[in-house]
Amino acid sequence: VRGIAINTSGHVFAGLEGAGAWRSTNGGTNWSPINTGLGDLKIRGIAISPADQVYAATETGGVFVLSGSTWSPSNTNLTNLNTRCVAFGPGYELTGTNGGGIFKRPTRGSWSPASNGLTNLFVMSIFVSPSSSRLLACTNFGLFESNDQAASWHEFGPFSTAAVWAALETPAGTLVGAGMSIYLSDPSGTQWSTMTNGYDANACRALLQDDAGRLFAGSFDNGLYRSTDGAQSWSQVNDGLYGRTVTRLIVTSNGYIVAGLSQQGVFRSDVLGTPWTGPILPNRNMFALAESPWGDLFAGNYTILPGGVPDGHAWRSSDDGANWTPLDNGPIVSMVSGFVFP
Repeated sequence: VRGIAINTSGHVFAGLEGAGAWRSTNGGTNWSPINTGLGDLKIRGIAISPADQVYAATETGGVFVLSGSTWSPSNTNLTNLNTRCVAFGPGYELTGTNGGGIFKRPTRGSWSPASNGLTNLFVMSIFVSPSSSRLLACTNFGLFESNDQAASWHEFGPFSTAAVWAALETPAGTLVGAGMSIYLSDPSGTQWSTMTNGYDANACRALLQDDAGRLFAGSFDNGLYRSTDGAQSWSQVNDGLYGRTVTRLIVTSNGYIVAGLSQQGVFRSDVLGTPWTGPILPNRNMFALAESPWGDLFAGNYTILPGGVPDGHAWRSSDDGANWTPLDNGPIVSMVSGFVFP
């Protein structure tokens, strides 16, 4: 799922990678595909305009607009159709592209380039301030700001060598998910602080502030986090949230099911998968699980820690995966991906 948006009727729209657009009219309980006229099912972003129209940014087909139950391309003069996001300002629209920078148009008019000052043209998301003409563009390398409705851009913050995933304004300053961390500027944008108290995940891919001032951060590898004190501290809010990738799965000789996950470590179940306990070895990307002839379990991981530090280990468990002990004296700089027993 690459994007979610809700219109004024309460209909929820989800844009999927390779499966197009889906709509729910009952709060997400049931979904139906809504792909008529959508020439590309690889949706990268989905958004609702101020006029309550649904827009989709696609990987190869550019921008589409939904009318009733039919999509129509809306790409006049859009010279790069690998679009990643759509954003709306007063009387105009913006789209960010993969390698072509930013394009702007009057509402439903013709697109024209709007990348003056951008030094990176791989745009992942655009933030439009609700209270001013300020814009923020998140790119593969760097965060950019515009104060003249995208006529010009300048680099903002110390992120020229980091991928910037998300940005938004808060009362305290600009909050940014970049590289492998979360950062907050002072009101002037000159001083930046790392805001990771309680945030024990890797890259922050999404940021949101609700009407009550609460902040939400969507992590790359550990679910959702919430802050009620302006990003000074974070806590996980994943109860009932399931979106994990299982890479390895075994059943032990004692009947336990042990799952190795991408980014979340190991989970264990003793009743056919219900319930699961874990995460065990949290925040680790598991690439190997095996049981030895004498009943011990062995696991291997390779994880990139914050700051880009490689962290691979071989692990052993003598209690069917409830507890694990590393078999090495320090991190292994390569992936542990298999075991063999004589």
